[in-house]
Amino acid sequence: MKPSEQSKSQLKICFDDNNPLAARLRGGHFSCLLELDTPLLGQPLPTAAAMSVILAKRVAGIPWVAGLVVSDRHFGEQSHDPVAMASLLGEASGKPIVMTISGKGSSRSRIRDLAARAHSEGVRTILAVTGDISDQHPRGRSFLHPAPHPAGYADSVETIGCILGNQPRTLVGGAVNPYKYNLSDQYLQYAKMLRKVATGAAYLTTHFGWDMKKLQELKWFLQMREAEVPVIARLAVLSRSRIQQLHGGFHPGVPLSRPFTAILQREAEISEAQSMAAQLRRLSLQAAGCRLLGFSGIQVGGIQNEQTLEQVLKAIANPPQAAVNYAEWVKAWRDHHADADFAPVPRAYYMFKKLMQPDQSEYDPDSTQLTEGDFPRPNRRDYIRWRTLELIGRHRLPGFVRTKVRHRFCQNCEEHFDNTDKWFHLCPRACPKRLVLGPCGGSQADGSCEFSHDPCFHHRILALAAAKNRIHQLEEEVGEA
Repeated sequence: MKPSEQSKSQLKICFDDNNPLAARLRGGHFSCLLELDTPLLGQPLPTAAAMSVILAKRVAGIPWVAGLVVSDRHFGEQSHDPVAMASLLGEASGKPIVMTISGKGSSRSRIRDLAARAHSEGVRTILAVTGDISDQHPRGRSFLHPAPHPAGYADSVETIGCILGNQPRTLVGGAVNPYKYNLSDQYLQYAKMLRKVATGAAYLTTHFGWDMKKLQELKWFLQMREAEVPVIARLAVLSRSRIQQLHGGFHPGVPLSRPFTAILQREAEISEAQSMAAQLRRLSLQAAGCRLLGFSGIQVGGIQNEQTLEQVLKAIANPPQAAVNYAEWVKAWRDHHADADFAPVPRAYYMFKKLMQPDQSEYDPDSTQLTEGDFPRPNRRDYIRWRTLELIGRHRLPGFVRTKVRHRFCQNCEEHFDNTDKWFHLCPRACPKRLVLGPCGGSQADGSCEFSHDPCFHHRILALAAAKNRIHQLEEEVGEA
């Protein structure tokens, strides 16, 4: 089956705007997107982006390459303007452009400005991400209360609401990281994903990774929750030098298991050609698997030159013969990796039992079994804090009493107390990114914050929500503030 063919299992969704990518999603066509990075400042944009322009021109005449994805601040905050990059690549390729807006160091004014200028340049699709650790974030402070980023991080949920509040006909997507391996991390990712959809995200893009059980888990979760939203799986090819630098972990939020890291490094030890050949076989299998699992498309990153692009295009356009059906694909995927475990931690959590079994490709409400597990219980200090602030919010107390009690629980905190029930009145200073509407995707394999070895701040929010039977609150819509 060629990438341009329609998959019967794709979800269908309606969009109002005249947007070619939206039309493909609406029609259920499996789409391939090419991801290109906006370069750092230092050279004029046409010079710095010269190779990206060459790659964009190469895919201009390939109909099943549905568009290009332009990153924002991927290498650092001192990057070129993503709108200028989008315009440059759009002109070179004639393809629809998906422009990423990163929350790193972003204010609402920056988000509104980027969205407005992108729209004026003909960009009709935006992907909202919070972003990983900024290169401008102070280091070396206390793990208990890490110093904040001077400009902060705009939460992707708020970015979605902000864009739609100003550009309502823009197709806005949100990111989700399915590569989480404990119950709290996984549920928090899915809860925030549902919050993004409720806020207006019209499609989802995953973080990149290789654990196909996690991609199937994501699709089954959406089917279980009857959330009909297109999902694009983000895949990547790695240079040999990048593989050789791996040490049991890789990208924030996407850790690698030791067995899979060893496979990559054994491939790279032989030669550059052998490493790329193995990766292309893997990429071809992944792309075919994503189609069979019901994804709406793939987004491929890490392509740095024309030769790699040609190889990637060939691998995607010519799926392995073993991938003609789901059962044969599962066998081919396992054989290629010698049944290696992709989970980076022992006793890894998967939400469903019997994932990646040859006899079941789709979620079946009558036979699919959930994995049992309990959310953590809140610690006593958090519970007392929540109970106290919840009570003073319900009773008519003098203003000075309310202020004094609040500051007793959150000394020297500059955050406003309006609507703090959304995060159960916990102090957002405990999150280095000051995120209160859900976690970023960067937590480590054991659930600890990407800044330290402390648990993610949102585990505490989840514990309170579970204790009070208010889990649904973590999935609710958040409009533009």
